[in-house]
This record gives sequence, structure tokens and C-alpha cells, in this order.
Amino acid sequence: MLSRFLTRLKTLTSLVGVTGYEQEVIKYLRDEFKMVSDEVIIDPLGNLIAVKKGTEDGPSLMLTAHADEIGFCVKNILSSGFIQFEKVGNFSDKILAGRAVWIISNNQKIPGIIGIKSSHLSTAEEKNKIQSVSELYIDLGTSSKEEVEKLGINIGDRIIPQSELFEMSSANMVCSRALDNRINCAVILELFHELQGKEFKGTLYGVITIQEELAYTGGSVVANTVDPDYAIILDTIPSMDTPGVNLELTNCIQLGKGPACPLSYGLVGLGNTYIHIHPAVRKIIEESSREANIDVQYITLLQTNYTTDAPMIAKSNKGVPIGTLTVPRRYSHSPHEVANIRDAVDLIKLLKVIVKRNGEQKISFLFNEI
Repeated sequence: MLSRFLTRLKTLTSLVGVTGYEQEVIKYLRDEFKMVSDEVIIDPLGNLIAVKKGTEDGPSLMLTAHADEIGFCVKNILSSGFIQFEKVGNFSDKILAGRAVWIISNNQKIPGIIGIKSSHLSTAEEKNKIQSVSELYIDLGTSSKEEVEKLGINIGDRIIPQSELFEMSSANMVCSRALDNRINCAVILELFHELQGKEFKGTLYGVITIQEELAYTGGSVVANTVDPDYAIILDTIPSMDTPGVNLELTNCIQLGKGPACPLSYGLVGLGNTYIHIHPAVRKIIEESSREANIDVQYITLLQTNYTTDAPMIAKSNKGVPIGTLTVPRRYSHSPHEVANIRDAVDLIKLLKVIVKRNGEQKISFLFNEI
């Protein structure tokens, strides 16, 4: 499974899917899911819903992962041929200057560089200053607006860092842009393959949402269509096993220690982004992980800025009992995120047991009925 999963992940991270422009990712996944699903639906917004029916009646379980990645877009084309741009998502300004990028226009990748003032021409103050995105520009090697327009570049065209997946020297460690959240798109796809010919109760929905990185747009509507009995949101989560973090004092998430389950989390000061795991879903995850012999890292992140599609999905329809399972990754929202794919494979194994046990656990909020 490990080798097959890595091959799928390489393909998925090579695709362009900046928020609002996820078509390339959705099209690829549509074709792949058709081979292992009973039905594949693309809703009007672009969410993909893959349906796999069990062999007996039972609860409906929805698994979700978002297709989109953070990036940039063309804001303005200057008469000099340089391009002003904006962030689509939460990229840190401190990693932008000097970065090689692709501008995506008419299915073409046009290379460029985010300009940086030569150190020979910079004052002492300028050398230490982090320029904001509004001060930066992209250099295509062009010298006029007309030359840029002849390349087919338009306002709003998406831009991504030049970064392809590579395997690191340590076993199972990979680095790429867009691991958040293509790694979990690959998890759901691999799970559907693993379930081929297997018996389980109920119906499994594998959902790939759009526009999670900015407004949780896809997640806020898709559960109204699916109307699941419960849902598990799959995403990535910052690992904390790097210099400068005290592992013991912060109960840190680490790479290679298994998937992580954030029990309570949200964006500080934004109440509508908070979520707490449903007690029945927590029990399902705990019992399934023991049966699968998979270590799960549990954590709370109530004072940390972290969220997913989960809060929006939980508030859909009459309310959806919900939990979150994640793959740890370093260097969040950067062009070079790092993960241990063994954690993703362990997540697949855990989800396989959850599906196999579907229907054994009553989905009830009252603990004495669980």
C-alpha cells in the first residue's frame, strides 16, 4: 500500500488547485473515484461526492478532505511587464521574496520569480526588513504589459510556488507543496480501493470539498446534500517536533507517531470556527484504533489558531455528529511541507476498521446511551 499511496500522492500534489480554481484536482479525482464507487457526483459548487454502498443497511458515514491549496493570484499587470499579486490563503510574507513561481494561464505554467532587491543595493534596514505582499512583484522576464498579455495572462490567474514532491533521506518522509490537503484526498481514494469487495453496513460517502482555505465554502453546503448520520473530517495538522518547542510541556504532535485527533479546536476570537468532537464519534475512533492497533495522538487546540471544515459541517441540516482525524505535517502553509506517509497509511488502516465496524456504535450524544 505504501508504494501505491506515494505514487498517488505525487500525482495529486503535481496538480494545481488554488482556492476557487480546483477543477484540475476535482477532474482527476472524479475519474479515479469512478473506478471504485457506485456513484460519483459533482455538486454545483464543485464538491465531489463519491458513494460506496455497503452490503447491509446501516448508518451513513461521510469522510471529507479539501481539494484546494493556498497560493496567489494576479492583481495587476504593470506597464513595465512586472506583475503585482495577492495571497489566496495564509502564506507568510517572510517566505515570499526570491521565490520561484508558476503563473497558471489557459492550462499553461508560465515561470516567474518574486523579485527581491539586490543586497548590493539595499540599505542595512532594507536587508532585515520583511516585505509585505503589497510591496512585492513577479518578474517574468518581460518588459511591457503587452508582452505579458501575449502570454495569455489575465487578472485573477492563479499562482503557485515551484515545488514538486520529493522523498527525503529518512524513510517515509516526503516534502511538497499542497500536502495540505492532497494527502487526505489520497487517503480517501486509497480507502475506497481497499474496500473493494469488502462487506460493511450502511453507506460510505467520500467527499472532496472546495474552497476550505478561505471560507469553508464547500464544507458549509455539502452535508446538506449528503445528510450523513455522522462525519469524520480529514485534514493535516501542524506537527510540533522541531527545535524551539518543548514536547513534554505542549503535548506536541509528532511525525511518525500516527494520525492525530484534535478533540477541541478553533480560531481564537472567532466562535463560529470552534468544534468539539462528538462523544459517540470519539468512542468509535478510540475503539477502532485499538482494534486496528494504530496509535492516535490526541490533542486540544483551543488557544491555537487551527480549524477545518468541521464546524461548518457540524451545523448543517439538523446537526451532524462529527470528529476530526489528521495527518501531521511540518512547515504549515509553506511551499515545502513535510510529512511522514506512514502516518497517512496508518490513517487508512484506522478508517478501514471504522467502516468495517459501522453500525456497531449508536450515534447518541447522551453518554449513558453510547
